[in-house]
Amino acid sequence: MAPRDHKLSTDARQLWQEILKHLQREIPAQAFRTWLKKTRGVSLQGHVLRVQVPHPFYLDWLRNHYSDAIHRAARAVAPQLSVEFTTDGANPPDAEPRQLVLGSDRQRNGLLASARFENFVVGPGNQLAYSAAHAVARQPFNGQYNPLVLYGPPGVGKSHLLHALGNAILQRYPEARVLYVTTEALLNQMFRALDQHRMDEFKRRYRSLDVLLLDDLQFLQHKNVRILQEELVYTFNALYLAGKRIVVATEKAPQRLRGLDRALLSRLRSGLVVEIHPPDLETRRKFLLLRARERGLALKPRIATFIAERISGTFADLEGVVNKLQALTSLSGLSLNQEVLETVLAEWSHAAELPTPGRVLQTVAQVFRVRQRDLVGKPRRAPVVRARHAAAYLLHEFLGLPFKEIGGLLGGRDHSTVIHGYRTARGLLETDETFRKRVEKCRRDLGLL
Repeated sequence: MAPRDHKLSTDARQLWQEILKHLQREIPAQAFRTWLKKTRGVSLQGHVLRVQVPHPFYLDWLRNHYSDAIHRAARAVAPQLSVEFTTDGANPPDAEPRQLVLGSDRQRNGLLASARFENFVVGPGNQLAYSAAHAVARQPFNGQYNPLVLYGPPGVGKSHLLHALGNAILQRYPEARVLYVTTEALLNQMFRALDQHRMDEFKRRYRSLDVLLLDDLQFLQHKNVRILQEELVYTFNALYLAGKRIVVATEKAPQRLRGLDRALLSRLRSGLVVEIHPPDLETRRKFLLLRARERGLALKPRIATFIAERISGTFADLEGVVNKLQALTSLSGLSLNQEVLETVLAEWSHAAELPTPGRVLQTVAQVFRVRQRDLVGKPRRAPVVRARHAAAYLLHEFLGLPFKEIGGLLGGRDHSTVIHGYRTARGLLETDETFRKRVEKCRRDLGLL
């Protein structure tokens, strides 16, 4: 069909409808319904057609993904025509974001308003996850890192990042449909929908979201819920094709979740999968100081360091210590002295007591069936080298020892050699079942699970 001159149709709405007819042939139906169906032509000034979109985030998405297609469609209708998008009473994308009123209660969208990027403590173990979540929050609809999958043991901040990400998106895009939900809650909702013959409503609710924040995906391991996995595949695909955002948190890497549907695993691994590690000593210290300051607890840096050295593991444990100290000092009128500290820390002694580096080396030697003197000596036999890799991993990951110190423990090895061993161990944990089981046995024997 030959291009028509724009003078043949000066009504903006009619002109845009003609362009949409061309776009329908180029853009997938689901994406067209999501991003273009609610748009309308509002004015024609010279060769510029202004088109209204319902929310600011439509601007970013249309510019990033469909500008070429829209340009071609506009030229097919009128050779000199260009299209300019505008919002319908919403903030333009470059304007200052509206202030989000934050409180302490969970909001209707499931988000904890108190969880923000500003009060998330960043350290070596979570830097990549934090950066990825922050990037998604800044540009949630640009298609990058979708889905974003965060995994790591309980208490390392996965849920905090999900809530912070959702709150940040709503601060910039107040009209966005954002929902935080746990996998167990999602399953319960689905069962109720099945019982009440309201599955169509259930599907519409989740497939119409702009941002889905799904927590505790490992729950699928403990239930024979093939129907939920299938529904998740369909929902993820619908959201993905429509350019919506998916963020998932789980305790294990997707490929290590037992019984996970192959299609669901494929979708999860198609995005960005990031591991979060337990906080090291300095991160634990910073976390204690921040939480104490938020609660009005006068915690001196040296005391925070003392607690961080005694309490290893997760942010959840540290949060519990701060809460107990606050209760003792505010409700009981006790001063924060050594006696109070020892009383509180005694409650976490079993979980918090770290094994000595010597015990780690002894345990690794026993589990990997090598002599401890070979482990810290010169032998280069494959079993000994793998045991060293495991020792480097455990000493750095769970005791928080610097690589240089680990090198000294392993017979005076260069820190770059230790770094290589640590990285090799992390790779083997994902690819070598025997190595992974031996490391897990070491962790069980050392109380590091």
